[in-house]
Amino acid sequence: MRRQLLDSNAVVGWGIAIDKKQNIFWGVSTASGFRIDRYFKGVKFPDPLRTPLSDAPLSLNFDRQGRLIITQPDVPVVDVFSLPNMLIKQLSQTGKPEGAVHDALHNIWVADNTNDALEEYLSSDGSLRRMISLPGCCARDVAVFPLP
Repeated sequence: MRRQLLDSNAVVGWGIAIDKKQNIFWGVSTASGFRIDRYFKGVKFPDPLRTPLSDAPLSLNFDRQGRLIITQPDVPVVDVFSLPNMLIKQLSQTGKPEGAVHDALHNIWVADNTNDALEEYLSSDGSLRRMISLPGCCARDVAVFPLP
């Protein structure tokens, strides 16, 4: 079955993620700013979350606890939210975070486009654990295997 998601206020679509309950989350730009739309079980029309964003939600991902990881590259920051809108962790960046995912140890890996690097942040306190340089790579996204 083919479905189309519709948000008549969306100007640009950004990151997209699906939670364990098969709800679809889509980061969008609107005329009034940025937001995350939730589509219950892929229903056509969105339920906008009141997640405070100040930049394009370029990448969306979920961790094992169902928390939403959002990259905002121009701020630059990686936010971790307990849904619907409680900010529980913020990873400050010096570069441009374009993709983020968590690993089996619950640490967060970030693709940093400005610094051409992969960065691993500890889940416990959000501190930078290590940076892997990727000269000339322009890191845009990251994935882990095996899946958490």
